[in-house]
Amino acid sequence: MDDEPFFKFNQFEVIWVGRFFCVVLLFLMGAFFINQIEILFQQPDIIENYFPVNLLFQFGMICGYIVALKKEKAGSILIVIFSFLFLWTLGIPKMFLFFFIILISPLYFFAYHWFRESRGGSAE
Repeated sequence: MDDEPFFKFNQFEVIWVGRFFCVVLLFLMGAFFINQIEILFQQPDIIENYFPVNLLFQFGMICGYIVALKKEKAGSILIVIFSFLFLWTLGIPKMFLFFFIILISPLYFFAYHWFRESRGGSAE
Protein backbone atom coordinates (compact mmCIF):
# COMPACT_ATOMS: atom_id res chain seq x y z
CA MET A 1 0.00 0.00 0.00
CA ASP A 2 2.94 2.36 0.60
CA ASP A 3 4.04 2.01 -3.02
CA GLU A 4 0.75 3.26 -4.46
CA PRO A 5 0.66 6.96 -5.41
CA PHE A 6 -1.72 9.25 -3.55
CA PHE A 7 -3.29 10.43 -6.81
CA LYS A 8 -3.55 8.38 -9.95
CA PHE A 9 -3.18 10.48 -13.07
CA ASN A 10 -4.28 9.44 -16.51
CA GLN A 11 -2.03 11.17 -19.04
CA PHE A 12 -4.86 11.55 -21.56
CA GLU A 13 -7.14 13.31 -19.05
CA VAL A 14 -4.40 15.61 -17.76
CA ILE A 15 -3.38 16.76 -21.24
CA TRP A 16 -6.98 17.45 -22.28
CA VAL A 17 -7.80 19.39 -19.12
CA GLY A 18 -4.75 21.57 -19.76
CA ARG A 19 -5.73 22.01 -23.39
CA PHE A 20 -9.23 23.03 -22.28
CA PHE A 21 -7.69 25.77 -20.11
CA CYS A 22 -5.59 26.89 -23.08
CA VAL A 23 -8.59 27.08 -25.41
CA VAL A 24 -10.74 28.99 -22.93
CA LEU A 25 -7.98 31.50 -22.18
CA LEU A 26 -7.15 31.73 -25.87
CA PHE A 27 -10.73 32.83 -26.58
CA LEU A 28 -10.79 35.24 -23.63
CA MET A 29 -7.46 36.88 -24.44
CA GLY A 30 -8.30 36.84 -28.16
CA ALA A 31 -11.56 38.69 -27.52
CA PHE A 32 -9.72 41.22 -25.36
CA PHE A 33 -7.07 41.62 -28.09
CA ILE A 34 -9.70 42.17 -30.80
CA ASN A 35 -11.41 44.75 -28.59
CA GLN A 36 -8.13 46.64 -28.18
CA ILE A 37 -7.48 46.53 -31.93
CA GLU A 38 -10.97 47.92 -32.60
CA ILE A 39 -10.26 50.81 -30.24
CA LEU A 40 -7.06 51.56 -32.15
CA PHE A 41 -8.91 51.66 -35.45
CA GLN A 42 -11.62 53.91 -34.01
CA GLN A 43 -9.05 56.32 -32.56
CA PRO A 44 -6.06 56.42 -34.94
CA ASP A 45 -4.48 59.34 -33.06
CA ILE A 46 -3.48 56.86 -30.32
CA ILE A 47 -1.05 55.19 -32.73
CA GLU A 48 0.36 58.54 -33.89
CA ASN A 49 1.18 59.63 -30.33
CA TYR A 50 1.95 56.31 -28.68
CA PHE A 51 2.16 52.77 -30.05
CA PRO A 52 0.75 50.38 -27.44
CA VAL A 53 3.59 47.87 -26.98
CA ASN A 54 1.40 45.84 -24.67
CA LEU A 55 -0.54 44.63 -27.72
CA LEU A 56 2.60 42.93 -29.02
CA PHE A 57 3.08 41.18 -25.70
CA GLN A 58 -0.58 40.20 -25.63
CA PHE A 59 -0.28 38.77 -29.15
CA GLY A 60 2.79 36.81 -28.01
CA MET A 61 0.78 35.46 -25.09
CA ILE A 62 -2.00 34.38 -27.46
CA CYS A 63 0.58 32.64 -29.64
CA GLY A 64 1.87 30.93 -26.48
CA TYR A 65 -1.59 29.47 -25.86
CA ILE A 66 -1.63 28.13 -29.42
CA VAL A 67 1.84 26.60 -29.01
CA ALA A 68 0.82 25.06 -25.66
CA LEU A 69 -1.88 23.04 -27.39
CA LYS A 70 0.85 20.96 -29.06
CA LYS A 71 4.06 21.58 -27.07
CA GLU A 72 3.07 22.01 -23.43
CA LYS A 73 6.42 23.08 -21.99
CA ALA A 74 7.38 25.52 -24.75
CA GLY A 75 3.91 27.08 -24.78
CA SER A 76 3.88 27.40 -21.00
CA ILE A 77 7.21 29.20 -21.02
CA LEU A 78 6.01 31.59 -23.74
CA ILE A 79 2.81 32.32 -21.81
CA VAL A 80 4.69 33.05 -18.59
CA ILE A 81 7.18 35.40 -20.28
CA PHE A 82 4.66 37.30 -22.40
CA SER A 83 2.05 37.54 -19.64
CA PHE A 84 4.63 39.04 -17.28
CA LEU A 85 5.69 41.57 -19.94
CA PHE A 86 2.06 42.31 -20.85
CA LEU A 87 1.00 43.01 -17.27
CA TRP A 88 4.20 44.95 -16.57
CA THR A 89 3.52 47.30 -19.50
CA LEU A 90 -0.02 47.91 -18.27
CA GLY A 91 1.40 49.34 -15.07
CA ILE A 92 -1.56 48.40 -12.89
CA PRO A 93 -0.24 47.56 -9.41
CA LYS A 94 -2.87 45.08 -8.23
CA MET A 95 -2.92 42.68 -11.18
CA PHE A 96 -1.96 39.56 -9.20
CA LEU A 97 -5.39 37.96 -9.62
CA PHE A 98 -5.42 38.60 -13.36
CA PHE A 99 -1.85 37.28 -13.59
CA PHE A 100 -2.90 34.09 -11.79
CA ILE A 101 -5.89 33.61 -14.13
CA ILE A 102 -3.65 33.99 -17.17
CA LEU A 103 -1.22 31.43 -15.75
CA ILE A 104 -3.73 28.65 -15.01
CA SER A 105 -2.80 26.49 -17.99
CA PRO A 106 0.99 27.00 -17.75
CA LEU A 107 0.94 26.17 -14.05
CA TYR A 108 -1.12 23.09 -14.79
CA PHE A 109 1.24 21.92 -17.53
CA PHE A 110 4.36 22.67 -15.48
CA ALA A 111 2.95 20.68 -12.56
CA TYR A 112 2.08 17.80 -14.86
CA HIS A 113 5.53 17.71 -16.46
CA TRP A 114 7.23 17.97 -13.08
CA PHE A 115 5.13 15.07 -11.82
CA ARG A 116 5.85 13.00 -14.94
CA GLU A 117 9.60 13.62 -14.75
CA SER A 118 9.73 12.92 -11.00
CA ARG A 119 7.97 9.59 -11.57
CA GLY A 120 10.56 8.55 -14.14
CA GLY A 121 8.66 9.50 -17.30
CA SER A 122 5.47 7.64 -16.47
CA ALA A 123 2.34 9.58 -15.62
CA GLU A 124 -0.07 6.68 -15.54
